Amino acid sequence: MFKVCVFAGARGTDHWQADARYIGQELARRQCHVFYGGSSKGVMGALADGVMSVVGGKITGVLPEKIAALKHYRPDIEIVSAKTMAERKAVFWNCDSFLCLPGGLGTMDELFEIWTLTKLGYQEHKPIVVFNQYGFYDPLRSVVNKMVDNRFMTHERSGMVLWADTANDAIDLTTQVRCDAVKATEE
Repeated sequence: MFKVCVFAGARGTDHWQADARYIGQELARRQCHVFYGGSSKGVMGALADGVMSVVGGKITGVLPEKIAALKHYRPDIEIVSAKTMAERKAVFWNCDSFLCLPGGLGTMDELFEIWTLTKLGYQEHKPIVVFNQYGFYDPLRSVVNKMVDNRFMTHERSGMVLWADTANDAIDLTTQVRCDAVKATEE
């Protein structure tokens, strides 16, 4: 099963959640196994609700023990407990692609770590997609462009992250590798 890791906030106002729910549903319909931070709250919770609303939807929450103790997760999903944040992310890095939804510091940490690991060759290059919902990540795109303009980052390395302005584009870019593999086996 194609594994998609989704980075997202455990908070956020309600208007961020409809697209997260839709993305969860569509990933489940495309028979993706979704891995995420495990919360039942905020954008993460909406994503989990979307996956679980599809018959056969598969989602795994990966929580460090300290956060798992808060019990902010749905009892009907698979939970993997890790001792540390680093162990948690090691589970994420085994996924086939990565999708970043709106979130806070944890979301940024996960996005930047997978981007850095890929850039340095510690991680195989897999799709890394940022869903720029309602322009949420416009400031980040500006910072990345400034890094390129000032030669702190190459244009090629900035291109390791794909930007999507719609939920459908985010889903398509995240699952493109899977679609390409299926096409290749059919030919």
